[in-house]
Amino acid sequence: MNALNDDNSEFRRMGRKIFEPTLQLRLRETLRQMWPSLYHILGPYLQNKDVDSFFVNLIRDTINYRKEHNISRPDFVNMLMEVEEHPEKMDNV
Repeated sequence: MNALNDDNSEFRRMGRKIFEPTLQLRLRETLRQMWPSLYHILGPYLQNKDVDSFFVNLIRDTINYRKEHNISRPDFVNMLMEVEEHPEKMDNV
C-alpha cells in the first residue's frame, strides 16, 4: 500500500491528525488527567470523528478483504478477527 512511503497518503495524514494540538485534544487530555470520571462521560464526544471513522473503516475493510481472500497473518487484525469469530475466548483474558 506504500502509505508509509508517501508523506501525503491519507494514512499518514490521519496519523498526524491524531496528535494535532487542538483545543479539543487539550480538553480531552485535561479531563483524562484531572477528572477521570468526567472524562468517561464526555471523552467519546471529544474524539476526532474523521480520524475515528478512517481507522474503523480501515480495519473493517481489511477484515473483509482477508475473509474474502482467506488471508491470515500473525498480527492485531487477525486477533480482532479471532475475537469476532470466537468471543468466548475473551473470557479467559
